[in-house]
Amino acid sequence: MCRFVPGWRNFKIREIMKEYSILILLIVLILSACTDNVKFQKTDDVRIEYSKCTSCLECVEDFHCPYDAIKIDYDTGKAYIDADHCTQCLDCMTEFQCDYDAFTTIKDSETPAVIDSFNAVSDSTGKLEISFIAVGDDGTWGQAHHYTLDLFDAGNNIDYDFTLPIPQKTGEQENWTILNLPVNVLITINLKVFDEAKNFSEQVRK
Repeated sequence: MCRFVPGWRNFKIREIMKEYSILILLIVLILSACTDNVKFQKTDDVRIEYSKCTSCLECVEDFHCPYDAIKIDYDTGKAYIDADHCTQCLDCMTEFQCDYDAFTTIKDSETPAVIDSFNAVSDSTGKLEISFIAVGDDGTWGQAHHYTLDLFDAGNNIDYDFTLPIPQKTGEQENWTILNLPVNVLITINLKVFDEAKNFSEQVRK
């Protein structure tokens, strides 16, 4: 005759759940160890490192992104990832090999360096000459993406007819001439350097 032991069923359930918990923990530890050496550890959205892109455009012409996410920046001639189209499938890294290793998932958190060689000279005809040594995308490495320049007279913004050029590579000379500015005024210059991830340098204010 079988005797029912109160709580026996609950005891067995607890034992089974305990065994499953240990098994799940082991699986998690094994998977964590296996993924330590995964080639593409995703730390951020896939992007094209601006300073490594050489404008060869093989990623556009030879590799055809199924989501049409690789675009051409016609101002710079370089390729970039359109975040509105990219699905993070990483085909551009697994199915295509950029010769310059420009595709990456590593977050760009380093700002361009501060310009420390800035010089500005104006004259009585409304001409302003600006010169400095270009800094990089990440500190003093690479090539910055773009500049912003604001001119002020006693706090009031001054409009100017000058198209800011694409930044030179780090270490190269930048020489700008801006004409037809107000004469006999003290002009304040605010200049910033940006990379493609919208990180920017400390502002140069003269």
